[in-house]
Amino acid sequence: MKKWQIACGAAIALLSTQGCWTEHKIETNSKLETTHEVKPIHIIIDINVKVDKALDDFFGDIDNKRAAAPAAPAPAAPPAAAPVPAAGTN
Repeated sequence: MKKWQIACGAAIALLSTQGCWTEHKIETNSKLETTHEVKPIHIIIDINVKVDKALDDFFGDIDNKRAAAPAAPAPAAPPAAAPVPAAGTN
């Protein structure tokens, strides 16, 4: 009787693991071809310098007036406050 139980247990174990084993194959007959074209990129760095010079020319008259104007006099220092007597002295 033990041999029968062992044989049935082994058969059940083998058959139950067959459901976990899957295999998939996918075949395609198409070929994918791609082409790449690299074009040069032209970058002009002088734009910032040209814009800076144009702004200097545009606002140059304002800068010249500000440089030629006399500097405003410095405000006078406020008068020094009278010393406060220390506590406990009359």
